[in-house]
Amino acid sequence: MITSAANGVLVDLFVPQAQDYTVVMDASGTALSCYLMWNDLKENHNKFYVSQVLRHTPTGSHSLWTRYGRVGVDGIGKAQPLGSLELCTKQYAKTRREKTRKGYTEVKMALGKPKEEEETNEEKKGEET
Repeated sequence: MITSAANGVLVDLFVPQAQDYTVVMDASGTALSCYLMWNDLKENHNKFYVSQVLRHTPTGSHSLWTRYGRVGVDGIGKAQPLGSLELCTKQYAKTRREKTRKGYTEVKMALGKPKEEEETNEEKKGEET
């Protein structure tokens, strides 16, 4: 449900015309993108929240993309063109802070197999030859 952008950072697949966007990086080189989850078995909560600061490559404009819902469904997505990169970045940080205070935890997304599995497969290939 994610796709690679030109800069190699993952853009949420549900962004309309996702191929036209890249995830903005902050001054330290960190992507302004998070995937948060909140699980509460007692209350039957299993929610996700995606937030990304995006740059529209053809126009250079910036927006804040959010998508949220129950795990297992596509959820509700919305792009907010807040007028400037600075406003998008501030809103991204504020929302991320609020969600983590509420109990959401960040989930690191990765493509491909876990490193341990790749090493095990390489070892097996070596034994076969």
